[in-house]
Amino acid sequence: MLGTLFPRASKKCLELSLLGPVMEGFEDWLMQQRYSRPHIRATLRVVRKVDGYLRRNGIQCPENITSLALGRYWKTLHRRAYWEAGAVRILERFLTMRGILSSCADDSTPSSLLVAEYADYLREVRGLTADTVKYQVRVAEQVLNHLDFDKAAEGLAVVSADGTEGFVRKLSGSVSRATLRNKVTILRNFLRYLAATGRVSPDLADQIDRPRVYKLEKLPRTLRWKTVQALLRSIPKATAKGRRDYTMLFLMATYGLRTCEVVALTLDDLDWRAGVIRIRQSKTHNELRLPLTDQAAKVLIEYLREVPRPTDFRNLFFQVKAPIKPLRREALTAAFDEWSRRSGLDIPFHGPHCIRHSYAVHLLIKGTSLKTIGDLLGHRCPESTANYLRLATNQLREVGLPVPLQGRRRL
Repeated sequence: MLGTLFPRASKKCLELSLLGPVMEGFEDWLMQQRYSRPHIRATLRVVRKVDGYLRRNGIQCPENITSLALGRYWKTLHRRAYWEAGAVRILERFLTMRGILSSCADDSTPSSLLVAEYADYLREVRGLTADTVKYQVRVAEQVLNHLDFDKAAEGLAVVSADGTEGFVRKLSGSVSRATLRNKVTILRNFLRYLAATGRVSPDLADQIDRPRVYKLEKLPRTLRWKTVQALLRSIPKATAKGRRDYTMLFLMATYGLRTCEVVALTLDDLDWRAGVIRIRQSKTHNELRLPLTDQAAKVLIEYLREVPRPTDFRNLFFQVKAPIKPLRREALTAAFDEWSRRSGLDIPFHGPHCIRHSYAVHLLIKGTSLKTIGDLLGHRCPESTANYLRLATNQLREVGLPVPLQGRRRL
């Protein structure tokens, strides 16, 4: 196929002494990922440069290509030729997927080995989910980078409370108290693991204080329901991206879903005959079965009809631009921020989770019972749902008792 579209570029790539044997599969993969023709042509041009760079560095066969070697070439490009650096990442992703790219031990720094060991401990011993492990490992990497673990000859033997407190002070300037408290907790858990393996002092974790955060000190982030409806109306549905983003935010406003629950939806979760949509809850790991309303079914049918979808995965939402792959929750957050900014509405919050809170308050104002709201949101504890009572100010005014005037001392 590519030999017909780009005969000269395809011939030059197939004749490469190092990457030539894998170029036919790479070209087909680019077409499957729906990269545009100009993008493919420019990527093939960069691949020829990569081939020359790798051969100059002593790599003579595809099996010897490592992520470290590609990473070094990427670093030489990402400042002066950002687009070409992106093409290197595309090639790296293809080689990794085909099992050609070696994970070579020369990229195994002391910090990466320690972090990998800690990740195994979190998964196998503590049984944490993949997302939780990823978040905690990221904090551990930040700590080791702050301590210059790879450069220090003494390793963790010289780690002291002053060094870890310096890391906490550095974080405090860029995050809220609640986020800082969470990261300090992760830091203390990491230090306890290091102490259990004999790498640091056993009492080091207890010397770090967490910032004080009071229960229910902040109100849930909510928008007026009219603002939520205006935001949905402002999203243009003429393009594939607009239709996709509208459908995702509509489901959040209709069912109060979390971001991760929306992007995790698959075609198998839509039971059209029974009129049910299945939600896999990320926090409770339970399956929530909600009625598929007529309006929600109409929006989903229009999305499935008008947005062409790939056939190699069952996810409901995916990237509409190459590379085609299932959508991540960061993409939904970015979409909410983009449409909020373009709508011109007064939306002071970052991220679409405020729609979930707004949905709960909307139901509460309509007179829906707390038990029903908790069931719809998938809450285990009634206290989680009762948190929204503080926002129903008009209803709370009706509960207040009149102040007795008898016996009141006159001034």
